[in-house]
Amino acid sequence: MEVNYGPDRFSINPFLPCNEYIPDGEPYVFGDRLYLYGSHDLFGSGEFCGGDYVTWSAPVDNLTDWRYEGVIYNKMQDPFVKEMVNSGKKGMMKTNMFAPDIVEIEGKYYLYYGIGLSKSGFGVAVSDSPVGPFEYIGRVRYPESEKPINWKDGRNGIEDGDFAFGKGKGPLLNMANYPYDPSVIYDNGRLYMYFGVCFCHMVELDTNDMRTVMKNEKTGRYMSESLIPSMFTQRSKRKDFDHMGMLNGPSIRKINDVFYLVYYGTGPNKCNAMCYATSKSPFGPFEYGGILVSLGNSRYKGQNAPTEYVGNTHGGMVNLNGTWYIIYHRHTSNKIGGRQAMVAALTMRPDGNFEHAEHHSMGFSKSALPAYYQWPAYIACYLTDAQGKTKAKTNSPYILQRELAFGLLDDHSGKKVFQVVTNTTSGSVVGYKYFDFGYEARENSKVILSILAESNGYVEIFIDNPISGELIAKVQVGISSEYTDFLSPLKAITGEHAVYFVFHPEGKTLGDLSHFAFV
Repeated sequence: MEVNYGPDRFSINPFLPCNEYIPDGEPYVFGDRLYLYGSHDLFGSGEFCGGDYVTWSAPVDNLTDWRYEGVIYNKMQDPFVKEMVNSGKKGMMKTNMFAPDIVEIEGKYYLYYGIGLSKSGFGVAVSDSPVGPFEYIGRVRYPESEKPINWKDGRNGIEDGDFAFGKGKGPLLNMANYPYDPSVIYDNGRLYMYFGVCFCHMVELDTNDMRTVMKNEKTGRYMSESLIPSMFTQRSKRKDFDHMGMLNGPSIRKINDVFYLVYYGTGPNKCNAMCYATSKSPFGPFEYGGILVSLGNSRYKGQNAPTEYVGNTHGGMVNLNGTWYIIYHRHTSNKIGGRQAMVAALTMRPDGNFEHAEHHSMGFSKSALPAYYQWPAYIACYLTDAQGKTKAKTNSPYILQRELAFGLLDDHSGKKVFQVVTNTTSGSVVGYKYFDFGYEARENSKVILSILAESNGYVEIFIDNPISGELIAKVQVGISSEYTDFLSPLKAITGEHAVYFVFHPEGKTLGDLSHFAFV
């Protein structure tokens, strides 16, 4: 049956092609295009941030038309990484480039990044274009006058920055001051960098070279005190931050003369969220603002547990046509790696604070997706087992990349791949938010599920709630050797609804779900 494909016309989550994995996304508008910078996971690698830095962009007036800009910075361009690789010391914590950030100053674009949990400090690269190529220029560093007597450059393959920011100390010895996850902002001719793992600090950089740390005139220190309570800070001492202590991922923006410091925080109810704090000065103090978005909607409107896999998340805000959005990432599969860029529109209150946005399937869309199209199953935002729980390596469904003939050509593996929902165990739930079924009920409508069925069984489809919601279809499924369309009559309904598929296999799982459609 020929059905129009929804993602060709409407934004969805994840908003990049399903074979791309860009976590830690920092969005920026340059000219008339939105650019996304971030780490680069390689699916199936078993590690975070294994790829080179790549960039995607889209016209600001058409956020369904994403274009791959290619590799903008190769990890082997970094002298520390090159030295480690050549000496055989590979590994996620030693040679993988973690979350970067970018700033444009007078027509040049500066890329700041860290390398795993190495002792190499922050690297800096520059380009004349937002899509590169970027060229390495050095390390963020203290002034030459701060180097100890008899210090010798050249260790670890770093040309001029062995006395790198962080003084070459590893995180186990220097966690509170460790250089990790840089975020930069250029404001009134001054350049500030925020960073931290478990603690958040800030330094000012000299704009003459974009990488030398400047001493604070008021404090006489190069580095600020921690700006946000750590996740390791005693809860009673971070209650002003709603117990949402920082783990990593600071991201800085300025809105209406107020600095918004976004960060990845963790807290009660297994809440893994993008949080924010505000200050009228780039130096702080910062006051807690709230949660921007949480994985699996933990604590959203009182929800007391996540309804999708949780883990780290990281991202930044961007304003598009008067609306602020938060970019963050979700986790797919049940292994390390495979994190994907997500987005949610934010609502700013008159006092300048933001409301807790919902984790959903709608991408940049601010209203429900039109129901009567074909949709890929991987846009699920609700994945639980029969007990309503979601956790890796359990009975809850998860999203997995498969090699499939109808898939997308993957530039990294050279194979055709596509994401499906798998591990569809008895009573498990796969949910989508939100679909608009229109103002007038459609009679004689159908629902189509494309499933590679491992066993016989059926799927119940509910709206609004997977337990107490209205049952709108029941699809019978039989064992199949290839993806097969299983159809059922669809109850005539109207309005906007969340849609939940509840699986009932006769065997261990019903099989892999690749697409569904309402027609």
